[in-house]
Amino acid sequence: MAQAVSQSVVAEQQKAVDCSTDNAVSQMKQQKYSTKVSFSSQEIPLAPTPSYHSTDADFTGHGGFQAPLSVDPATCPIVPGQEMIIEISKGRSGLGLSIVGGKDTPLDAIVIHEVYEEGAAARDGRLWAGDQILEVNGVDLRSASHEEAITALRQTPQKVRLVVYRDETHYRDEENLELFPVDLQKKAGRGLGLSIVGKRNGNGVFISDIVKGGAADLDGRLIQGDQILSVNGEDVRNASQETVATILKCAQGLVQLEIGRLRAGSWTSSRKTSQNSQVVDGFPSD
Repeated sequence: MAQAVSQSVVAEQQKAVDCSTDNAVSQMKQQKYSTKVSFSSQEIPLAPTPSYHSTDADFTGHGGFQAPLSVDPATCPIVPGQEMIIEISKGRSGLGLSIVGGKDTPLDAIVIHEVYEEGAAARDGRLWAGDQILEVNGVDLRSASHEEAITALRQTPQKVRLVVYRDETHYRDEENLELFPVDLQKKAGRGLGLSIVGKRNGNGVFISDIVKGGAADLDGRLIQGDQILSVNGEDVRNASQETVATILKCAQGLVQLEIGRLRAGSWTSSRKTSQNSQVVDGFPSD
């Protein structure tokens, strides 16, 4: 009888241990999917939004499930209105940027003034004039002076890791956009050969990639960062990314796009400019 009671107690204890273990595993799973990624005390959205391809074969939205946009910092696009982490390999040249601003200037931020065609940033193709540089290789530039930012950018290794921000307000004012039509011929069974990305909070769809050899690539006019304003006369300025992806997927034959491209230097119209502009990393000062 005593042995039976003992076995019963052991069984209950083992059950309690198993239950506790299950709870612990459950909590670990919940934590795994709820942990926020932080960078210098500010949350950085590493996966801004899903990406869709216009090519029928590569369309990645199925039954409401969305495939995540690649977050490889070496290739991910810069989405307006979000802090983005990117990596640029300099190769034999410098970054090829000039910057303005800093906490010691009226601009109060480190802003790209110009991207020089001979530099690594131009070859990479993602950085634009007007983009803010928030961090460089772990060095926080949000409160940096102009000279501190220059020093940090000039001391970068071959692989440069940047946290950047592109102000989305410029896209809301079409005076800052160059508007132009692009007509692409969609062949049967083929897509337009472009990928699109939307903003996490808000509407507006932008071209994130041009597929080599596709209709958009062969046409040659579209570039990464262009905003799609309408498709075959249908206004998509306020449409979601999924809606635009569906429209592009279903379009047949000649596809007429209205495109908005941020004008060079348009960022200066809404900012106080600084006279203190310098080229950084391997290029002479202005």
